[in-house]
Amino acid sequence: MNRRSFIKALLASSTASSFAGVRRSSGAEFILDPRNAPKSGRVLIKGGSIVTMNSSLPDFAGDLLIEDGKIAAIDRQIDSGNAQIIDASRLIVVPGFTETHRHTWQSCLRHLGANWSAAQYFANNFFKFGVVMRPEDVYAANLIGRLAALDDGITTLVDWSHIMNTPAHADAAVQGLRDVPARSVFAMGWPQAPDPSKWIVKSTQDISDDIRRVRKQHFSADGGLVTMAMAGRGPDFAVIPQVARDLSIARELGIPTTIHVGFASPGGIKAMKEAGLLGPDITHVHVKDSTDEELQFIRDSGGTVSISPLDEMLRVRWRRGLPPVVRTLERGLVTSLSCDSESTSSGDMFSIMKNTLAVGRFQASNPGDDRSEPANWNAASVISTRQIFEMATIQGAKTAGIEKVTGSFAVGKSADLLLLQSDNLAYHPLQNPVDAIVGAADAGCIEAIFVAGKPVKFGGKLIDDALVAKARRLATESRDYLFQKVGFVRG
Repeated sequence: MNRRSFIKALLASSTASSFAGVRRSSGAEFILDPRNAPKSGRVLIKGGSIVTMNSSLPDFAGDLLIEDGKIAAIDRQIDSGNAQIIDASRLIVVPGFTETHRHTWQSCLRHLGANWSAAQYFANNFFKFGVVMRPEDVYAANLIGRLAALDDGITTLVDWSHIMNTPAHADAAVQGLRDVPARSVFAMGWPQAPDPSKWIVKSTQDISDDIRRVRKQHFSADGGLVTMAMAGRGPDFAVIPQVARDLSIARELGIPTTIHVGFASPGGIKAMKEAGLLGPDITHVHVKDSTDEELQFIRDSGGTVSISPLDEMLRVRWRRGLPPVVRTLERGLVTSLSCDSESTSSGDMFSIMKNTLAVGRFQASNPGDDRSEPANWNAASVISTRQIFEMATIQGAKTAGIEKVTGSFAVGKSADLLLLQSDNLAYHPLQNPVDAIVGAADAGCIEAIFVAGKPVKFGGKLIDDALVAKARRLATESRDYLFQKVGFVRG
């Protein structure tokens, strides 16, 4: 039998079975047949290893019932009734990931800056590509970027969108998010064209009133899978009166604000406190150079933090310290994770979690003083795999302001969840699900993804083939246009 005949025979035998075929090089098999993905209605996930991320509901082996897009019951055993049943005896059931800061508009430039410094990132993405980007490029980037994040298990994403060159750019960004069956927060920022420096170098520019139109036209109600926030400039980019103006507009519109701060120098958070601007509606992104006093100001204000350890380590900046993993945790801050930009980093939450754990463990075992090692000390007492997983789930949901909707399992919450193979060769034999996921899992371990109770990935494959094909085609066309426009030659 030749190779082609063998493959045909293999596919024929697999489609006749309850499996969909042989999975990846790990040797694991498909557990769920994508042809049998459940339809809308009652779905019972039965006999899974359930990681709840709910402090009042310990992890356990049992059942989870989905009805009308929400978790209707969660218990050791639930009567199936007329529910469609998913046999989860070989699956780990976890809340979907929440990522709290990604410049999704840069997704068609993926890994272009794998060897860039921070200065090169700004020079290329802002001053070269950002100024020539069309609305259709923003749509293509948001479509493939959000779709890929979903494929990696990120059921909620905060899209940090500072590519508002025209109102059409804003509309395209929103539509790109809405065309993906996932939960997103559109954080609307400022333009790049015609001169990015006007917005990032002690800016005195007023942001466009188009944010009011977008709020009214696209987000007149706060429900739905896609909601709105402001991507404010913050004191690292703008003078304090402009920071105050940004915040006042967001607060008038009733939307939260996310700002970059403490990634160029300390002092910005202190300046905001002195101006009476801090509050629980602000997410502070990076805070890498912020002082311990400033971190305490955030905690006192009820604000949250988003850090990007993988990107901050990859995008080199001269003599900058490590991302503030331990410092934020030690102060009890709500701390979540982000990819920042796929032009320089990975959008895979599994990679981000591993890197965050490594950075935190290094910081924990290498304090910046001469104290001696405490008796019976271990790194997990300072930063554990559980804490990292919290950052990727419930802490992320708190940062995005949707912890009542998602981020953990509880009756009444949205059924945003992942099913991962418990016997994947990456971590088999399984000891502890959280340790295995944070320490060894990757996107190839995901068997299925549900958002608001609907399966969007099943049998290890995104369900909407047409949407995937469209995203790939548009991303390729956009990349080719942008490269031609700026005279970039691929190596």
